[in-house]
Amino acid sequence: MKRWRWLVLLATYFWLLAFVTAASADTTYTVRPGDTLSAIARTFGTTVQALAEANHILNPDLIYVGQVLTIPGAGGGSTPPPPTSGATYVVQPGDTLSRIALRYGV
Repeated sequence: MKRWRWLVLLATYFWLLAFVTAASADTTYTVRPGDTLSAIARTFGTTVQALAEANHILNPDLIYVGQVLTIPGAGGGSTPPPPTSGATYVVQPGDTLSRIALRYGV
């Protein structure tokens, strides 16, 4: 029975990974208070220059809260890490990766 659960868990993980990778072609990020272009670039594994060019930003030191940025190269096969919020989740009986991902928007 445990082997079956692991197989279901692995199948769900790979399905979710494929879904997130396919959906990441249109990745955007909304600027929050305290964000900098360099921190956003680091989070998504890109450069400040690439972010500035993709979003037609002339001054990389000037971004504003609520601004929606397109993340360049997000559809290139690697999924950017989710923004860290310091949250920890303890898996509960009956949880699935897809439900947890939906709950946290990842």
